[in-house]
Amino acid sequence: MMSILERVFSELEKQNIKPIRLCEHLGISTALLSTWKKRGTEPKAKYIKPIAEFLGVSENYLLTGEE
Repeated sequence: MMSILERVFSELEKQNIKPIRLCEHLGISTALLSTWKKRGTEPKAKYIKPIAEFLGVSENYLLTGEE
């Protein structure tokens, strides 16, 4: 089962969006995104809705993998 962050990176790749664009949208540094990825941690709850909106997916999809 994929994690939230794995789904985020999968969507970025599918949509051919550079991760830096997501960082700019969220107002976070690329270092923070890299830290999440390296440590296998998930984004804080406050980022779920903005990430979903940016990617054009539902929050439920990010959280569970199901639409």
